[in-house]
Amino acid sequence: PEHVDLWLPSSLSPNTRRSICSVRLIAIEERLRTAQCSDALESLRHILRGTRSRSVIDRVHARARAAASKYRLARLAKLSLSGPGVWENTLRVLLDSDIRAYSDPDKMRVSMGRRGTVEDPGILVMPDGLEPKIDLRGEARGRRDGTGETRRTLSWIWRVEGFAIGEEEAEDDILRSEWAKSRARANRANEEVLLIREEMRRTLEFLNWKAQWWEERGKLRTPLDKGSLEGLQAYSMEQAALQRQLHEGFKSIWKQPLQDVEEEEE
Repeated sequence: PEHVDLWLPSSLSPNTRRSICSVRLIAIEERLRTAQCSDALESLRHILRGTRSRSVIDRVHARARAAASKYRLARLAKLSLSGPGVWENTLRVLLDSDIRAYSDPDKMRVSMGRRGTVEDPGILVMPDGLEPKIDLRGEARGRRDGTGETRRTLSWIWRVEGFAIGEEEAEDDILRSEWAKSRARANRANEEVLLIREEMRRTLEFLNWKAQWWEERGKLRTPLDKGSLEGLQAYSMEQAALQRQLHEGFKSIWKQPLQDVEEEEE
């Protein structure tokens, strides 16, 4: 059933559509296509935010292609229904070069490449020697003047929030949203670091307490003979020494992280 053609108004020629379709039906599909365009762009932004590891590039690339195809089909249908208009300033023609990851405009900078070369670090080398036109790293290659400079720009897809609002307002909304999400991720990362450092500190305290606990165990019980007493004390001292050895080993490994958190508290 999912492969059956629905024959929506956009599937028909303009003359046929005017003769057999009601104006209300055409308006309904037009709203549907507008929503599909916005939904596809949101999917693209969500997908591109996840490109942080080369191990997932192939999978993300395929999903980005699917979202781009969905947007292009929906836009063609809307163009067939609405014709050229102001809406094209918001829902633009989507080029492969437009599909690139988000880059903070406040942190965009000119990066230096090898002088006199035309290599583009934003192009990903894919398996079997294929180079996709989709840039998942958020960099757009600017003019090449022999200086080796790469200028980074923000793709228009990150400035489109929805069809009903203006471009400047949409840009503000998406940047505020991205800033809030980035801040939340940074706060979670800082919290995780603090939790790990606290676990380190508690582990050292536990090992120190456990060593003392074993030392006390050799003094609590009263064996029947001298040999059993010596054996119990030797075993207790051995276990205590093992705990202290672990304590010193971990303390040496964790010295710098724990020292950093103490300096931050001061």
